[in-house]
Amino acid sequence: MKKLRSQHYILLVVSIMAIFAAATAYFFMYNDAMKKAQEEANVQASVKAASKHTMDVENMKTIYNETAIGRAQLPSFIISLSDAVPFIDAVEAVGPASGSTISISSLSSGTADNSSNGLVTATISAVGTWPNVLRAVEMIEDMPYAISVKNLHLDVLSSSGSSAAAPRWTAAMDISVLSSS
Repeated sequence: MKKLRSQHYILLVVSIMAIFAAATAYFFMYNDAMKKAQEEANVQASVKAASKHTMDVENMKTIYNETAIGRAQLPSFIISLSDAVPFIDAVEAVGPASGSTISISSLSSGTADNSSNGLVTATISAVGTWPNVLRAVEMIEDMPYAISVKNLHLDVLSSSGSSAAAPRWTAAMDISVLSSS
């Protein structure tokens, strides 16, 4: 092997330094490119989230506008504890409309199980012929209040001895209605 001249040492050192400089420059450029790609992905995710949020807001506005009539009627479906008379009158009006006799044997207020929702509970009975009693039950269930029927008992009353008269039926039901204080 021939001895390297001193010029060759300089060239070898310069080439090693150039390789090191190129590797260092590549490392920094690669890291910078990765940071910019990550920042761009974050910006795109933020834009997508903002766009979804804007769409959600528009959907909520649409739903809000579409339910305006229903929301205006909502207070009429809930009984005010200070003014239960319209509810009692509405229940009693079912009697003549269905051809049966309606009576409210109890009316009380409280809260629903496992919640703080106010409830008015009532025990209602209807007496009449089979179709009239069923119509009364149906009309009570369909009243414009948030009514839940808890118990419904239908019984035939003993006939009065006359075979020509239709048997009389009785319906007893426990209902609960949402209330506000």
